[in-house]
Amino acid sequence: MIRTRVSAAALRMCACGLVAVTSALALAKPPAVLDRIPGDALIVVTVPDMARLNKDVKAFGTASGAPMDNMEPLQMVTALLDTPGLNASGGAALAVMSLPNGGEAEPQMVLVAPVKDFAQMVRGLGGEPGSGVVEAQAMGENVFLKDIGGGYAVLGPSRDVVESFDGAGGRMETHVARLGKTGDRITSASDITIVANVEGLRPMIQQGMEQFKNQMEMMAMMMGPQAAQMEQSFAMMQAVGDAFQRDATVGLIGFDMSAEGIAIDMGANFRAGSPSASLMQGSGDSSKLTSRLPDMPFLFAFAADMKNAGLRGLMREVIDLQKQAMPDAAQMSFLKAEMFEKVDGMTGMWGSPQSLMGAVFANSVIFQQCSDPASVMGAAKEAMAAMDGKTIQGVTYKTSYTAGGATVGDRKVDTWSMRASFDMNNPNAMQMQQAAMMMWGAAGGPSGYIAPTKNGYVQTFAPNSDLTGKAIAAAEAGNGLGAGERLKAAAANLPKDRSFEAYVGVKDILDTVTLFMGMMGMQMEQPVPDKITPIAMGGVMGDGGVFVRTYAPASTIKTIADMIPKQGGGGAGMDDDDAEF
Repeated sequence: MIRTRVSAAALRMCACGLVAVTSALALAKPPAVLDRIPGDALIVVTVPDMARLNKDVKAFGTASGAPMDNMEPLQMVTALLDTPGLNASGGAALAVMSLPNGGEAEPQMVLVAPVKDFAQMVRGLGGEPGSGVVEAQAMGENVFLKDIGGGYAVLGPSRDVVESFDGAGGRMETHVARLGKTGDRITSASDITIVANVEGLRPMIQQGMEQFKNQMEMMAMMMGPQAAQMEQSFAMMQAVGDAFQRDATVGLIGFDMSAEGIAIDMGANFRAGSPSASLMQGSGDSSKLTSRLPDMPFLFAFAADMKNAGLRGLMREVIDLQKQAMPDAAQMSFLKAEMFEKVDGMTGMWGSPQSLMGAVFANSVIFQQCSDPASVMGAAKEAMAAMDGKTIQGVTYKTSYTAGGATVGDRKVDTWSMRASFDMNNPNAMQMQQAAMMMWGAAGGPSGYIAPTKNGYVQTFAPNSDLTGKAIAAAEAGNGLGAGERLKAAAANLPKDRSFEAYVGVKDILDTVTLFMGMMGMQMEQPVPDKITPIAMGGVMGDGGVFVRTYAPASTIKTIADMIPKQGGGGAGMDDDDAEF
C-alpha cells in the first residue's frame, strides 16, 4: 500500500487516471496505449476512452444518488477533455516509473495522452510549441509536454522525467505476456485498470510484509491466551502473501461503472510453471448451485463448484496450513480433506433471523452436492465423534451424532450437535461464552439436522423442521433461491464461468437493522423497499490466474444511502492540499 499527499503537480496532473470507474462496454483487447508504456513501469493506470469514462462516471453518479461533478479527479478529466488538440475518444495511461522508498519524495510518473494536434494542445495549455520538451500550465501548475509521435504526447510535472521518458511503440507484447489471459480479461473489459508490476514492486512488497509481520508479533505478545488464534490467521495470510509476491506477474484492479451499477474486478496472473499457476487451472460453474437452497430471505449466500481444480487445490492448501497451525485440531470435520474430495459442489445461506432475541444462525443451511452422500455423511459423523471431549486451545468440545434421530415430514433425518465449554481461567471466557450464545442460542453451540437427498445432503444449524423440509425440497428440485427472482438480476452481472459466487442480501439486512433500530427507539429515514437487488461477487480460477468481480447495482447503492439516518450539520472542511489517498 502506498500513501502520498495530494499536494504536488505530479498527482494533480495524473489524478484522472486514478478515478476508479469504467463503462459497461467491453473492449476487444488490452488498451492500445500500453504499446507506449515501458515494460519496467511499476504501476500503470489505463483509460481506454477518456470521453466515455467521463460520461459513465456522471451516469453512475446520477443513478446512484452520488453526483461526482464536484470531485477534483473528475473535474480534471473534464478540463483535460476540453483542451484543444486532445483526442478525447482516445486512450490514456498513467505510468508510475519509480516510487520513493521512504521519505517525502514524490513518485516519478507521467501521463501518456492521446492527441490530434500536439501544437494546438500546447497552445491550449498556454505554452509555446517547439521541439523537444515544452512548458505549459494546467490547473494552475507548471507542466511539461513532449510529442512522442503516433498520436500520443507525454505530460508530467518534472522536465527531467518527461525528457527521459521513452514512449516509443513496440511494448505491447511485453505487457500481454505479463498480463496473461486473466489480466487480458480484466483490462479488455474495463475502462480503468490499475496494473501493478509485481516483479518490479517485489522489494517493496517484501518490506511491507516484514513490517506487517513485526506488528502482528507485537500484538500477539500482548494478547496472551488468544495469541495462538492470531498466529494461525497470520500464518495463513503470510502464506498467501509469500505465494503472491513469489509467483505473480501482475496484480490488477479493473473498474466498470455505468447507469446500471459498478463492477470491480480484482485479479492476478501467475508466472507459467509456478506453484500458484499450476493451482489455478481448470474451469468452473457455480451458477446453478444456489438453486438448491430454499428461496427465503437471507443475509448472505454462497456457492462453490468443488470440481474446479483450482478451488479444490486451494482447499487442500488451506487444510494443510490449518493442520500445521492447529495440530491438536486435525480431527475437526472442516480439516478433513477426504470430505471435500468427494464433494462436487457446496452452497449455503445465512438466513434472516426470525427474531433478534433468538440465535443469529438459527436460519442457516448448507447443501453439499455429491454422488455418494452416505459416504460424506459418514466421514462427518466420524470426525464429529473424534472431537467429542477434546480440548483445543482452551475450548472443550462435546459432540453428538445420531442417525435417524428425528423425523421431518415422512423421512428420518440425522441429528447433530456441538457444544463448547470455555476455560474460565481465560480472562476472555465470559465474552466468548456470550458470543456463542448470541450465535447459537442458549445451547451455546450449533446443532441441527442432516438429511440425504438424491444428489447430496442438507445440513441445518438449528433443529428446525420447517427449514429442513424446505431445504430438502429445494435441493432435490433445484427450484430454490437461485432459480427465483431474488438473485437473478445480481447474478446476471457475474462471469458465466465462475467457480464461486456470493451474495449480500441488502434488503433483508436492512429489514433486520430496521427491526433493531425500532427496539432502540430509532428509525430509518424511510421504509425498506419491497425489492432491492443484492450485491454480488463471483470468482474465476483458471488459465494460471484468478479474478473476482464484485457488482453493486446503482439502485441498491442509492437505497442504502437514502435509508441511512442523516447526521445534523455539515462536515468539516478539508484543505485540498492536505487530502490523502
